[in-house]
Parts: sequence; C-alpha cells; structure tokens
Amino acid sequence: MVPQVPRQHPQGQWLLFNRKVFWLPAWLWLAAFGILLSAQVPIGVTGEWVWSYQDTVQFPIFWLIVLLIGSLVFEGLARLRFQMLPKGALVGALATILIVRLGFSIIPSGPWSSPGTYWSLIVSSPVSTTFFLEAREAEREGVGAYLSTYHQGLSAKPFHAATHPPGMALFFAAGRLISLSSPLEPVRQWLLNDEMAQILAEAFPRPLQGFVPEDWKHFRTVTATELQSAALLGLMLVLLNSAAYLIWWLLLRSFVSRDLWVFAAVLPATTPGTLFWMPAVDSMHLFLIVLQLFLFHQWMIFRATNRGWLLIILLGFLAGGSLFTAFKNAIPFLCLLAYGAWLITKKDDAPQRWVGLIQLAVLSALAISPFLVAWLFWGFEPVATFWEASKAHSLQAGGHSRSWLPWLFANWWEFALSLGGLWITLTAAYLLVWWRAGFPPSLTVTTLTILLFLDLTGFVRGETARLWAPFALFLSVEPIRLLPSIGRPPPALICLQGVMNLALVCRLKWLVPW
Repeated sequence: MVPQVPRQHPQGQWLLFNRKVFWLPAWLWLAAFGILLSAQVPIGVTGEWVWSYQDTVQFPIFWLIVLLIGSLVFEGLARLRFQMLPKGALVGALATILIVRLGFSIIPSGPWSSPGTYWSLIVSSPVSTTFFLEAREAEREGVGAYLSTYHQGLSAKPFHAATHPPGMALFFAAGRLISLSSPLEPVRQWLLNDEMAQILAEAFPRPLQGFVPEDWKHFRTVTATELQSAALLGLMLVLLNSAAYLIWWLLLRSFVSRDLWVFAAVLPATTPGTLFWMPAVDSMHLFLIVLQLFLFHQWMIFRATNRGWLLIILLGFLAGGSLFTAFKNAIPFLCLLAYGAWLITKKDDAPQRWVGLIQLAVLSALAISPFLVAWLFWGFEPVATFWEASKAHSLQAGGHSRSWLPWLFANWWEFALSLGGLWITLTAAYLLVWWRAGFPPSLTVTTLTILLFLDLTGFVRGETARLWAPFALFLSVEPIRLLPSIGRPPPALICLQGVMNLALVCRLKWLVPW
C-alpha cells in the first residue's frame, strides 16, 4: 500500500486561513446546478447538442431519506476516533454507500416497473448499448471471420458499436454464452419473469426499425430468454460500477490517516459522474480504468523491485484489454504514461531512471498486444478499424457539425457537472499547493493538460459529463491528501451534493432505451 501521508500536508498549512471560504466553490457549484436544473437551463450548446430534461419528475423520497440519514451517520462516525469505532462500523458505512449507489441504477426504472426490465432494455437497446446485438453477429460469423472483416463493415454496424474496436462485442458474446447457461436460469427468472420477457420480446422489433440495417434480418428478433440474459448482463455492469467504487476507495484511503477513512469513502460515493449510466458499458470502462490507476500507484512504490516488473505486466495486459474494448480508453492510459515518465525523469537517479523508462516501454508494448495478436492470428486490421471508427464517431456524435468556440467552454462546464463541487474545490486547492511547491510531477496537472489539449483541438465537443467522468479518478488521488490540513468537508455540503445526484438522475434523460 502507499505509505501514510502526514496528518498535516507540509504545503497545505497556508490554506487554513478560513475554512468556510475554502469550501465556497463547492457551495457555488451546488447553487449553480440547483438553479440550472430548476429553471431547465440547457446543458450544452443550444441548437447543436444539449442534455434533454425529463417531461415529468417523480422524486424518490425514499432515497432522499437514505441520503439524509447516511450523511448524519457518516458525520457521526467521522467525528469519533477511528480506533474507537465499533468493530465493523466502517464495513457498515461502506455497505450503506453501496446500497445507495445501487439505488441509482433502480431510480430510472419507474416506467418499466422493475430494474430487471429496465436493464434488459438498456443492454439490448439499439440506442444505448448496441454491443448485445453486435455480439450476435460475432457468434454467427465466428471469432476469426468476425475479426478479419471487422473494419470493412464497421460503418454499417448499429449505433455506438460502429465507433469501437471489437473487444466489447466479443466480451458481450462471452457474457451472453455464460448468462444463457442453465445454472443461471433462476437468476434470469428473478430479474425478469417469463411473462414480462415475452411481452418485451414481442414488442422488440418495432423500436429496432430505423436503427438496424434492413439486410440484417437476424437482428430484428430477440427472444424472451435473450432479454432475460440482457437483464443479467445489466446487473453485472451495475456490480462492476460498485466494484470500481470499492477499488477507488481502497486507493484514496491509503493517502489519508485512519480517522479520515470514512470521508475517503464518502467523497467518491457522491461524485456525480460515476453514479450515472450504471447498467451501460460506461461502468465497465470505469472499472477497468480505476483498476489500472490502482495498479499504477502500486507500481510507483515497487518499481525498483521485482514486484515492479510483475505489476507492469499485469497493468499492461489490463490496459490492452481496456483499449481493445474502447479507443477512448487510450486517453486515461496516456495520462498514466505521461505522469510516470515525468515522475521517473524528475525523481529517480540515472540507473533507476533507465529501468523505469524501460518498464514504461514494456507497458506500452503490452497495451497494444491484443491488437497485434488479433492481426497475426485472425487478420484483424487495427489501423483501418481506428480510422473507420473515428469517421463513424464523427458522424454519429455530430462533432463535425458542432462549433469549436462554444464547446471550448461548454466542455468544462459540462465536466463540472460530472466532477462535483467537492472535487472541484480540492483540485483548485491542490493546484495552488502544487504551484507553491515548485511544480513537482503531478498526475492532476498531467490529466488537466491532456484534457485541455483535447478541448483545444476540438476532438471532443460535448457529452463530457459522460466521456470525461473517469478522469474524476485521476483528479482525486493527490487533492485528497489535503484533507488532513484543511479539515473535513461540512456534513451539509456532502448531504446536499448527494441530493444533487438524485436531482440530476431524476431531472435529466440519462438513459432512454428507445
């Protein structure tokens, strides 16, 4: 584990001049987005792309009560000395957080009467997650034929699947085979009963019209059993989201003293961007990225030992799998590479510096190994796939028709929606500390620089609340070390940010299957 930091950050003492003023940006974030949601102010650029608002709002009073009680419980636990906490108190706090997070995946299910029904529609829908349908194409053709001709038919693939490498479709194909097995039948029945599954299966071809090419007739029917399988895969994605949170907490807690472990659990739990899209593939990306971040920090500690090589190999294969599922996962991987190179060249002596740079080179080679293996054994064309996917993304996302200048600012405004006021405040404070400390190697600065580059080039124009959500992980591991110096966030602030999460998921149309 990462060594414990001092109770008082050596460069953070000067921030203590007024703790009430320090948390002012977080209060302003809450006020700004509260007014925005209440007045239905467009989020994005009007006339080009904005988040849609719900026609009706059914505010879940139950989860509001859970958040209020949970905030009081967390504050009470945090005020006690950690050594005095009853045995299992932290486990209970984590369990409460996970229950609340799981609740966010159930809130949008109202119109579809049950989480299983909602998850089955999300996973099998041609609008949100088309990889379930694309997996059927991989099963029909066989892995070899599917990979060898993947780049040729990429532009004709369903929405969203046309913008990705084949890893996600192959993952869903494997998931379908497992979920359709006999031992898992009781779980499928529990998530989505036969009667509802049959009703959905009969209605399924109608929403597909306009999204699936006419010559792909085998896409136009989905059996009741397959919809139950989709519900099971939706549950799996929700659990991956919860697992990502736990790994994130394990990482953050290693940077603070034991009496702040509860806050290290609450802060990531209230980060808005990691709570949405739980039944969709974004949860899988979040899990893969946070696991890479965790292994990377372990490597930084042990890079001078044999364990460092083992960690590099594990991280390389994990990064390769992540890139094979989505080209966009190269951006967070690039953040880690750039920060690692910066740290090694600044901190290590000459012999160890060369060892570290060689390890990063091995890491990069392993990250592209899935593409090389697919090319050597099945004739997969990675470069052609990338260019075809880029063209499809430009057409589907509408980036080619969006103005550059408005999105230059709107991207950050939308990212602030995903990041949350607490991390915005801590990140701003950390940047001041980093400046006063003489510009040491920083993952936070590396991440913000790369995001700024993406913004200036116009490569990303909108949807940063979703696309940039995983970068909240990278903007947390250094700022959280300021907590011993600046004190705990006010309990009312944490509670209101939790309420704002509920307002976002209830007020905006995050995932609509059709």
